[in-house]
Amino acid sequence: MLNRKTAIMIAITIATVVIGVSVTVAHLDYGGQQTSSNNSDEFASNLAIPPIPLLSEYDKPVNGVDEASTIVGYDVPYPTYLPEGYKIQGMYAYDDSVKMYAWDRMIDGKTRYKDFYYTGKGMIIYIYDISKRYSTAADEEEAKATGGPISIEEQMEEWVKEFEKYKAHKLTIDGYQCVAYDSQIVEDAIGRKVPLLAELDCLKDKLLIQIRAYLPESELIKVAESML
Repeated sequence: MLNRKTAIMIAITIATVVIGVSVTVAHLDYGGQQTSSNNSDEFASNLAIPPIPLLSEYDKPVNGVDEASTIVGYDVPYPTYLPEGYKIQGMYAYDDSVKMYAWDRMIDGKTRYKDFYYTGKGMIIYIYDISKRYSTAADEEEAKATGGPISIEEQMEEWVKEFEKYKAHKLTIDGYQCVAYDSQIVEDAIGRKVPLLAELDCLKDKLLIQIRAYLPESELIKVAESML
């Protein structure tokens, strides 16, 4: 069970360092309407993102999906499809979650968030064990007290409404419930045109699989299909 605050944080956080530190860079304060253009290169310079590195000292790579599965205590879904030229360039496992970076080039200490996500169109895949991390009696009681949604399914309905301006919608992939919106150019709070990453969130039993990239939604769906 999830309270409203916790569930929304799952859906909108793309760059969480789960050992005590988190940095969110993708969901900026977009206050305007979307536009039809899908060319991030032209508008990436408008993003107010500091030149911070993609990797931090807390990102310790694991040697493959077997090691990751041992650390988190569940079988980690692994993509058998990636966009042309892309490979998993890094996999990182924490107490109850796994993060993977997929790109068509190597990632090193000089790789920056903006270069990876926007000008480079890199992909990040997060996998969370929702039942292990968020299902607590305290969460349920707080949700009931505040009148918020108390299940991830209810929260996904709320998520669609929250991001309606980005044309968020529900879909089913191989029988699993998902929510997505496409990459697009939007206006930020002061009217600048900026790129917004596509996002796809899918529930697979107790796992939430989140995929984000400045790529067409159709590519994210293909990746999800290979993991579900």
